[in-house]
Amino acid sequence: MVNKKIISLDIGNEKIKIVKGRNCKNNIFIENAISIDTPKNSIIDGNIINIDLLSSYMKENLYKNDLKGNRGIITLDYSSIITREINLPYVKEEELKRMIKYEIEQLIPINIDDYVIDYKKREEFIENNIKKLRLLVIVMSKKAIKDYIKLLKNIKLKSYSLDLNSNAISKLISRNLRINGKEVKSNETIVFLDIGYRNININIISNYISDFNRIIECGSRDIDTKIANYFNIKLSEAKLIKEEFDFEKNNTNSFNGVSNIIIDILDDWISQIDRIFSYYKKLSITNRIDEIYVYGGGSKLKDLDKYFKNEFNIKTYILKDISPLKKGKKVKNIDLTKYLNNIGAMIRF
Repeated sequence: MVNKKIISLDIGNEKIKIVKGRNCKNNIFIENAISIDTPKNSIIDGNIINIDLLSSYMKENLYKNDLKGNRGIITLDYSSIITREINLPYVKEEELKRMIKYEIEQLIPINIDDYVIDYKKREEFIENNIKKLRLLVIVMSKKAIKDYIKLLKNIKLKSYSLDLNSNAISKLISRNLRINGKEVKSNETIVFLDIGYRNININIISNYISDFNRIIECGSRDIDTKIANYFNIKLSEAKLIKEEFDFEKNNTNSFNGVSNIIIDILDDWISQIDRIFSYYKKLSITNRIDEIYVYGGGSKLKDLDKYFKNEFNIKTYILKDISPLKKGKKVKNIDLTKYLNNIGAMIRF
């Protein structure tokens, strides 16, 4: 699909990120990228609550920013999207689908008929002389899928795909891009921590594929809310205090309370993330974590990488650059690390 104009939408609780691009000789060419606020009361944990409001808002912003395209992609990750890793015997495709459905029915208390089940084969292995498959299974409500397809139709885009942010990131790595100027090697296991407003997406990539993924229900909103309550101020004012906070400079005077709030919340994040790291390492004696890259809106907290590095005892970096990417004039001065999910989701054409 050469030179088709693609509009990639990363739809979050607080922000909607939009990238316009196209495929050009096996490279992604980025023409434009914007970030807009998600309209209040339009989306709750991935479920579209007011599609008319969201559609009209999206159409207005696409038109205003000259974001015209042929096909639409939506990438997202919410706690309402269920992901599970399961191991099953190596069987034919139809039998595998039946087995996956049965396993999900046993694992998750849902009405399976209301959901769509998809899966990715992650690994073939031998256990007790039996050939098996390790699978990532994704479960998403039919209503949510139907609503997102309708959203694309409402904004005059031909629906092409619905992706997960974790899968989008793994596709970026498979392109052997350089991260912060460093080439990722196949024998490295890297964690990408996408710190959003309500959720933190933990994506562990090994051998250029997404090996393990979890979403925990916490994010930068926790800090804003507690600061706002502590000082009895608006959330917008609390965000400014958070953005100005510096671990080394602001541990005294009026910032004492802020420091305590931020450290308490970070320690809670670290506790939850560390439990996931420990679980991942227990899955196989060969599982390890070499580096952590932090991105997303919540990563802007000053020296967050140093704090994580000390607590996890793992090399940790703020994700600052990915290269090479072909860029148009409109994005020359735009930080494209904000749009990694959008860009990765475009890799399939």
